[in-house]
Amino acid sequence: MFDILTEDTAMDGIEAAGNNPAPVRAHGFQAEAPLRRERRLKSSYTVKGLLGGAGTVSVLVGAPGKGKSTAAMAIAVRVADGTSVGPMFVRQGAVMYLACEAYTSTERRLEAWRDEVCADIPVHIARGNLHLDDTQSVLQFIAFAEGYVAKGGETLQLVVIDTLAAALSPDADENHAGTMALVAANLRRIAEELRVHVLTLHHPAKSGGAGGRGSSALNGAVDTTLILEREPSKRTAHIKAEKQRDLADDTKLAMDLEPVVLGRDQEGDEVTTVRAVWRCPDPSKEDSEKKAGADKEWRFKDLSVVIWVCLQASLSRPMTPAQIASLIPAEAEFRAPWKKETLERHVRDLLGQMEKDGAVCCVGKQWKLAT
Repeated sequence: MFDILTEDTAMDGIEAAGNNPAPVRAHGFQAEAPLRRERRLKSSYTVKGLLGGAGTVSVLVGAPGKGKSTAAMAIAVRVADGTSVGPMFVRQGAVMYLACEAYTSTERRLEAWRDEVCADIPVHIARGNLHLDDTQSVLQFIAFAEGYVAKGGETLQLVVIDTLAAALSPDADENHAGTMALVAANLRRIAEELRVHVLTLHHPAKSGGAGGRGSSALNGAVDTTLILEREPSKRTAHIKAEKQRDLADDTKLAMDLEPVVLGRDQEGDEVTTVRAVWRCPDPSKEDSEKKAGADKEWRFKDLSVVIWVCLQASLSRPMTPAQIASLIPAEAEFRAPWKKETLERHVRDLLGQMEKDGAVCCVGKQWKLAT
């Protein structure tokens, strides 16, 4: 049970807004002065090109066991650490991950990142009886989140709710438009009052239609709908944007599900989990066809971009040319004509050129982005 939102804590939240002037309200409507052009053009995002900024809501849809919780934790870690999600920049800030189910598994997914990021990374795993179809329950969660991050002096950037089905009352009907409209309104309320982006995990529709399971009212109300798919027995999952209200709707990401051994239990058996490793850009068939006539000069230009992305995604960990080459998808148009040794030689040569340009630096026989 979360703490109840009182009038005093509500006033504390208003005072914490600082010097931001309150909009003029009249008869329930809100009037604001037009924004200056530079403010209108300023990007507001949590993950640039994927998740919007404060006050926005997204849904990540994926079948059970396909990796949506693993992907959500990877996004949470990158936002908290301030490192990119694949090629996409993030707005660094604290993350509250509400594990409405499988709390121990969620803790293990976070633990899998401890050797890559600092131990005190601000990803806070919470649990409680949040019911998104109950406004009072939502107010209690908002008060809880505000109080928790205020104690640590942190700025909350992202809230993850895992999963939507587990964050509903037992008698809630996902197929009822009124219920899901209320759920969507309460998700928006969390996003706006906490000034965060809210990412909610959801199961797919049984019919295979657009959006997640249940009434389409939810999909119509959120800003972003992401679809995660993974073929049986494959470790690579793909995320694509099915709906983006204010962002480009052609976003695509690929991630490899990497097994991680956390240690051994009391019987000496391995305790394992999975984490998501973002892959370098993998041109689709359509993109490959467009590049079919590209000459060698453009292939080298594309390869240098991919090298940069691989180093950016490595969380500042130096890599050898062979390690970088191994991350480049075999389907990539610029890799297809080259054998493994040839690709590694091209990677090594380009790293030398990128070092001259000040983009990378060499540490022994390994490379990393220049700071």
